[in-house]
Amino acid sequence: MAENVKKNARYIIGIVVAGILVFLGIKFRWDKAIVGTSVFLVGLITQVFGWFIGLLGGIPILGPLFVKFLGLPLLFVINALGNALIFIGVKMGFKREVLNGRLLVFIFILGMLIGFIVGKLL
Repeated sequence: MAENVKKNARYIIGIVVAGILVFLGIKFRWDKAIVGTSVFLVGLITQVFGWFIGLLGGIPILGPLFVKFLGLPLLFVINALGNALIFIGVKMGFKREVLNGRLLVFIFILGMLIGFIVGKLL
């Protein structure tokens, strides 16, 4: 167990840093471009997204199904759920909050996708 943690410390740190950046960005209402760029750079430097998908792909029988699901269709599912929540939020009167949250999610997903692609190319 300790060997695996040492071996994958860069990836674990990358996941934790990306999560902290998104959390702090939401809590302190940081500029969405800065948060998205930071998550993109963390993903690019650590290649954490590729590692995570590879880790999931290693699970017997269900792993390859997860990997197929986590590709482009995952982005479509997240977008559809976000649109449904936006519809509900706008109807309830939270227009500005919905817009800010949606932009942050979009930038995070875009940074994750670009970081994954560039990480695979390098």
